[in-house]
Amino acid sequence: MTEPVQASRVLKLSRPTVYLDQWMWVALAKAENGKGDSREIKAFEAVKNAAESGVAFPLSSTTYSETLSGVTDPNQRMTLARTVASISYMRTLRAPQVLVEHQFRTAMHAQFGRPTFRPAPIDVLGHGAHWAFRGEAGGFTFSAPEVETLIPRTTMTEVYQWAEFRLFAGPRDDQVASLRANGYNPEAAAASMSSRVDWENHLYTALKNEGMAKPSAPVLRFFVQAREVLHEHNRLLYELFHEYNMSVERTFSGKDVKTARRKLSNFSDAVPSLRIAADLKTHLFRQRKPWTTNPIRDIDALAHAVPYSDVVVPDREMISLLTRSKTAEAFGTTIAHLEDLPSALGPLAARAERLGDDRTGWGGNTFRLDPPPGVTF
Repeated sequence: MTEPVQASRVLKLSRPTVYLDQWMWVALAKAENGKGDSREIKAFEAVKNAAESGVAFPLSSTTYSETLSGVTDPNQRMTLARTVASISYMRTLRAPQVLVEHQFRTAMHAQFGRPTFRPAPIDVLGHGAHWAFRGEAGGFTFSAPEVETLIPRTTMTEVYQWAEFRLFAGPRDDQVASLRANGYNPEAAAASMSSRVDWENHLYTALKNEGMAKPSAPVLRFFVQAREVLHEHNRLLYELFHEYNMSVERTFSGKDVKTARRKLSNFSDAVPSLRIAADLKTHLFRQRKPWTTNPIRDIDALAHAVPYSDVVVPDREMISLLTRSKTAEAFGTTIAHLEDLPSALGPLAARAERLGDDRTGWGGNTFRLDPPPGVTF
């Protein structure tokens, strides 16, 4: 395990931020609807109060994907979406590709002096699916261009809030055919994820091969790092090096294999999301378990949430991996279990109260879960 990178703590946001795994959102929805146990009810009350104090509970692109693919009943999705929206205010973490590009540029500046100046911080928290998937602030297209001029600005904010909530809830069964006619294709995302599962299982199968010499822990971690850089971020790596007139091959070469490995490993560890993914995947490979969709999605989410969050609440498997790898600790992030959450939220809520500014991120302190009066959809 590499030493903690203290400089990475500068990624923490001014607003106290807590990332909740999908199972936690489901538990909160159960509690809000009278079906939770005592621990879930206590956690829901603490989370609700913290959100009202201004603590951010952002969603990620993974949250959207897991909701749409994992909750097949439209009514159940709507129930879940109401709880999610009332706590998150549809705040979202910026698209992973935007966050990682910024991290790459920062690491290149620190290690190679290019760019010459350290990249300025970027906005991490935004609202809605457009921010989560594309990394840009985006609204909705209205069929009548004059709608935005006819409806007061305050009401338009409510329209956007309601629209983001409904988008998260996903389509009703009777809407799917029409959406497919306009390009809706959930199978494409499923195929992409299946390919990623196959990629991880390729190494799992090789490690399981009895005739193969088992790599040491450091060598295995380097294999995972190299695969993460070259498979998940290969295009970005080459584009950025080309932008600064640098050669990937020359930069990561050395007088011997050990030197070359060290260069690539040091760079990978300087990119927070890559480091977290490598740590978690390495520990999972050491368990000699075949890969499925769930750990890939969980690692995707944590790799981008941990650097920016004060607290994360993953599932039990990811808590175990984070704890054993000390990854969250390296970034000053607290790992909370369900029963720990109320006590972890107390100091964050007090800090959020002291900010004294917009608590929802929408330019006010209210969030609408129903269409405004006089507005039809």
